[in-house]
Amino acid sequence: RYIDVQMRGGAAVSDTEVTVRQAGRVLIYESPCPVLMVQQRAVLYGLAEAVARKTGVTGGATLHFRAAPDWTFEFLGASEPSFCREGEETVMLTALYGGPKGGRLTRFDPPEDGRRADGTHVKTELSVAKGSDFGPDAFMGHIITRGEDRGEALRAMKYALDGFVIDGADTNIALLSAILSEDRFERGDINANYVNEEFPQPFAGVTLGKGHCRHIAAVCTFMANRDGGPLRYAVTAYEHAFTAELTPQGNTMLAAVDEDSDKATVEVELKSDWQPGDRVVRVYIDDRLMIMQVKTISGGFAIYYRGANLDVRVSPQK
Repeated sequence: RYIDVQMRGGAAVSDTEVTVRQAGRVLIYESPCPVLMVQQRAVLYGLAEAVARKTGVTGGATLHFRAAPDWTFEFLGASEPSFCREGEETVMLTALYGGPKGGRLTRFDPPEDGRRADGTHVKTELSVAKGSDFGPDAFMGHIITRGEDRGEALRAMKYALDGFVIDGADTNIALLSAILSEDRFERGDINANYVNEEFPQPFAGVTLGKGHCRHIAAVCTFMANRDGGPLRYAVTAYEHAFTAELTPQGNTMLAAVDEDSDKATVEVELKSDWQPGDRVVRVYIDDRLMIMQVKTISGGFAIYYRGANLDVRVSPQK
């Protein structure tokens, strides 16, 4: 693993996990390192402060270390100060890159900066905008989220990437979303080869499981009915075939979704201000937020969610 230590006045003040890399580039930064225990952190900080004294680092700097599996540390070098968390918050940063072909951004709708209702904070530091041309694999900027703990910062980052609309060029956003939702990453069980082990290149997206598909079927049924009309639909997503029936209830919509293979019925409550033509749908499913990108296609919707692209067919039933 790779861990950076932020120095201030010769003292170690915070640490950052920088292990998630691809082609030598850091994709995800986390501060603090999610698996560094108190004793391991004390050893690392003591080593960093000893290095700072030996090398004459008296102001701010970032010291780079490699952590072996037995949690011994090797000093790799120093650089200018990087981002640093404040207090006990958790900070997560993702690095955005263009795809191998480059392109021109015909649409570029990044997440809004600022504090969210759940207390998390989002900030973008982007070097491109709508209309920008960029070359193959070009750096596009960063998204930074902050929360009281890792769970909050991670959730805020997932939502920020879910709603980041880009047309005209490929990016690594789908890969970032897939990494953030992967079990090993969520456990912090990573190493320097993690991306290559879990996401062989070229990355072609992920396939969502039945649970996500069931929720997406409910949302697509809700969108198909948004202008009124039938309340019962047949929905297909991948190989999954669902029947979804809607029941209006005040300012919400109840959706009962059956999957043909198991006949299990799941009822969910949907609430959203989505209107036909909106590219991003923010929907509360049983009071839990889900953000997807949507395009209307013949017979249904093209959906992007958490690194997956899928066509969902929706047809009204009597």
